[in-house]
Amino acid sequence: MLDLYLQDVATEVEKLQNREMWQGASIKFNQANGSLSAEKSGKTAIALKPKGEELLSTLSPALKQKVLTNQFVKVNVQVLNKELLKILDSE
Repeated sequence: MLDLYLQDVATEVEKLQNREMWQGASIKFNQANGSLSAEKSGKTAIALKPKGEELLSTLSPALKQKVLTNQFVKVNVQVLNKELLKILDSE
């Protein structure tokens, strides 16, 4: 039992160490499938539904409206591999 717990802790520590912050990433919301994507320097990270909708809801109403109407929005995001984890702050 302790071994499983330690494996879980080790996995979480590894995830924390491998997270990246992308400054000035552009974001887009796909209303058809509820995903939110961030792009920076030719790389893309995606949060699938319901996480994409959850992240979208963290934006101010003005920024959310810009994203929903496909206007250009830059934000700082936290990414793990190709998964969009968090929007840290926005323009």
